[in-house]
Amino acid sequence: MNPIQFRKDVLRGSHHDPRNALKLTPYDTEIRYDPLTGRSSRICHFSSSTRLPKNFEQLVESTQKHCPFCPERILRETPRFDESLLPEGRLRLGEAVLFPNLNPYDERTAVIVPCRAHYFPANELPVKIVVDGIRLARDFLALLEHKREGAYYGSFYWNYLPPSGGSQIHPHMHVLYSTAAPNLLRERLAAEKQYFKQYRRTYQQDLCALEEEQGERWVGSTGTIHWHTPFAPTGLLGDLMATFPKKKRLTELNDEDITEFAHALRAAMQAFSNTNLWSFNLAFYPQATGIKTSEHWLAAHLVPRLYIAPGLHSADVSFMQLLLDEKFATVYPE
Repeated sequence: MNPIQFRKDVLRGSHHDPRNALKLTPYDTEIRYDPLTGRSSRICHFSSSTRLPKNFEQLVESTQKHCPFCPERILRETPRFDESLLPEGRLRLGEAVLFPNLNPYDERTAVIVPCRAHYFPANELPVKIVVDGIRLARDFLALLEHKREGAYYGSFYWNYLPPSGGSQIHPHMHVLYSTAAPNLLRERLAAEKQYFKQYRRTYQQDLCALEEEQGERWVGSTGTIHWHTPFAPTGLLGDLMATFPKKKRLTELNDEDITEFAHALRAAMQAFSNTNLWSFNLAFYPQATGIKTSEHWLAAHLVPRLYIAPGLHSADVSFMQLLLDEKFATVYPE
């Protein structure tokens, strides 16, 4: 029997709604609980816009003039690694270039610029630049694993375009190699360890089996990778989770795994574009190096981002998410 439970509270209220001639209008709000951690997410109902800001084309054009990641400046305006780590200072693959983060937030952080082009709409991102970017991240993390002993968490993150917190229009990705797991990852790994200890099974294996059986949030599989929408959402307009069975870290992915993921990511962004979603955050959740137990499967989390009011550049993160750590969405994951 699968022990995972999808728990929610349905709250009902009413108010006199000016959109309904001030008639007394009922509404429902749901509080959902992550089946692994117990963290709550709310599903509320209010309108938001996914339109591009009116000045976005001008923003793309104006930022290109001084972009440090464009090909005529990248080698001059980006740092190099110490020769003891990388004799050539940077890693390259196709158009992609990996170099140190000029503003590091850990002992080893890197930036990957996967393409020469300054801008792609999210639904037109070429599969090749996604593949090359993730392959460079994997190869860099493998290099660090070879050179360093102990438990390190090596991951890959991507903020695409301004609503995501991206500091440049030009596509760029982040690699983090740290002895300290970020808060959410640490919490999830601890819960997975407890789950494995209690049931002798991997949490993600049971979760994917249950999601596929029930079908409400199951998206499908691309090769060996499983996709579903989380029961307790993170993003305002929902999110997607990819699971890599029996793989614990990014360095365990082969080229075929990465290519399958890149094609699926492109398909997801094309689907998001049908509702005018054009920005996203992507994060991989790895196990630490040196851990040999099978309690964790590598996962990737994709969250579309938006301006709630494009004319005001209003963020989709407010006091609720930032100060109370309470996620909420305006759509049902189903």
